[in-house]
Amino acid sequence: MVNPRGFLHAFRVNRRGNLNILPSFRLHDLSLFRCLQQFFIIYFMFINYIMLFHLPLKIINIMHVLFQGLILFLIGFLKSKTPKWLYLILALLSVSIFILVPLPGMKLNYWNMIKWMHYVILAPVLLYISYIGYYSTFSLSSYQMLLWVGLFIMLYHGYKAYTRL
Repeated sequence: MVNPRGFLHAFRVNRRGNLNILPSFRLHDLSLFRCLQQFFIIYFMFINYIMLFHLPLKIINIMHVLFQGLILFLIGFLKSKTPKWLYLILALLSVSIFILVPLPGMKLNYWNMIKWMHYVILAPVLLYISYIGYYSTFSLSSYQMLLWVGLFIMLYHGYKAYTRL
């Protein structure tokens, strides 16, 4: 067994002393399954700790109007002149779905479907929009779609916030 001499040496030499062509990223002989299992256990513990509080629906609606709807509207309005930091904010908002939206249950009801939609559809789509927008540009019809989706989100959640006040 070879004692690694620093961080890079551990990636170049395996346990038998042979030189690795591709670096090995094993964490203390844990299998990929064990690493994923530990990650999800820590993630669910963190989510349950964060989810000890629930925001009122009127605050959630106002956040949708001021953040999600407005950012999508601005991206659609500014088109290719949209600053890159707006796409970064959109990416942070889409990642925050995994922290702020409570974990969905397995019952088939309205609120669980909303939560599943946020996890399965909205988070990946918003991440994809932010990735494509940051590294390239959209077509004109895609910008128009983002403008109308942002306007719809602002109007719908504005109406829901108004009725809940």
